[in-house]
Amino acid sequence: MKIVIKLGGSVITDREKSSPSLKVQTVQKLGAAISKLFQKGHKLVLVLGAGNFGHPLASRYELHKGWKNPAVQRQAMAKVQCQLYSLVQKVLSLWEKYNLPCFPLQASSFLYTSQGKLLEHFSPVLSLFLEQGWIPLLTGVPVADRLQGCAILSGDHIAPYAARLIQADLLIHITAKGGVFAGEKQIPEIRQNNWELIQSHLSSSEHTDVTGGMASKVEAAYRLVQSTSTPVVIAGVEDLLYLPERKVGSWILP
Repeated sequence: MKIVIKLGGSVITDREKSSPSLKVQTVQKLGAAISKLFQKGHKLVLVLGAGNFGHPLASRYELHKGWKNPAVQRQAMAKVQCQLYSLVQKVLSLWEKYNLPCFPLQASSFLYTSQGKLLEHFSPVLSLFLEQGWIPLLTGVPVADRLQGCAILSGDHIAPYAARLIQADLLIHITAKGGVFAGEKQIPEIRQNNWELIQSHLSSSEHTDVTGGMASKVEAAYRLVQSTSTPVVIAGVEDLLYLPERKVGSWILP
């Protein structure tokens, strides 16, 4: 199977801390689960949420809203990107023992937005790396925007784009909550017939998040399912050990 896995920023980073900080044990646990998937022969694309390696600084300088003070915001964009380089380096250092052939790609080098919305286009990059046996690794990033100058491109939008591009069989979102909930009740399946009801329960993130939180994540995933029939599962860290064979978490289906 071709699988895109998005690891949420609240899962892999400690967003209660003011400075960039990883949840080391969680990242190691995820590395072990990803290694098992790779060993089973699945072709993988990984997308990391930025968490507190990007959102606080991006929010402070309102990078998601476009140019207000370009000279200052350019410096902020560069600092955010450097924090993301650090995130990738720290994650891959923790995964070294799993011998995963991850290859970091900077999404802003081949993707851009218009008024904050991703302009999807064909790029052979991901497919070429997959064919050569790599695991492409991307993060959410600050990007050039055709109309407003700059924007933040969320990993929650990069992941569906990657799934369309490689014609993935499954998109997995690993989140802190481990699913989509209506109050205290987890919703096992989201389909067209209950979509309107589900939308009313979606909310933004509890933490500083310039990309829309859970609501944006689920809406982008739903659009992917409707346009391609690629299923999406929103699940927790422990669930990754049982995917794709076991039906855990919340599934978005055609």
